[in-house]
Amino acid sequence: MDLHELHTGAEWYDVSDQKRTPVQRLAARTLGVVTPGNFITILGALITISGLVAFWQSSFVVGLILIGLGRLFDILDGYTARRTHTSSPVGEGLDAATDKFVILLAAGVLLLTHAVPTVLMTAVAILELVTAVTVMTGRKLGVRLHPLRIGKYATFGLWSALLLYLVAHSLGATYGTGRILYILATVGGAISFGGAFVAFVRYVRTILQHRANAVRDHKRFF
Repeated sequence: MDLHELHTGAEWYDVSDQKRTPVQRLAARTLGVVTPGNFITILGALITISGLVAFWQSSFVVGLILIGLGRLFDILDGYTARRTHTSSPVGEGLDAATDKFVILLAAGVLLLTHAVPTVLMTAVAILELVTAVTVMTGRKLGVRLHPLRIGKYATFGLWSALLLYLVAHSLGATYGTGRILYILATVGGAISFGGAFVAFVRYVRTILQHRANAVRDHKRFF
């Protein structure tokens, strides 16, 4: 897909250059790459990764704080994009891609530290990978798959579950409060996995419907 196609869906696209704000002009010149929201997205991902490294090194409190801060930035990026009127398909795609990458990384770290159920986190990792491939396939076919509300809720739920697992692991997940948090995280993670699976199915349906419409239009033309 041509980068200019991504530019056409941006908030500033129909705004004349004279009426654009400085950040909109910068976003327009870079086809949506350089924006405040994208900066916050990348910063949030880096902070979260730093937290995962700290957790891997058994600095549980520091890791938890950094991961929580990184996820706060993930909420702020969309808000910033809307406030500065620099929302675009590029920013949307970057946010979704970094979310999936960091979730996969977090799942891997927690699996290796035995802080999460192997079956659940393996299923989450596989679903995230398959969903990412599906979205990329859709874009190659000319189908713009926007993040679904249920998918956003599922991502929030997964991160909440992962944070609970982190706390449970630091407290000791085999007894007391740690065990209760571990169980709550597992229930929440399973529910969130279900939501993520529903979002994946809807993406597949959208692509199949688009292909069916394209075939029908082709037959009509000929």
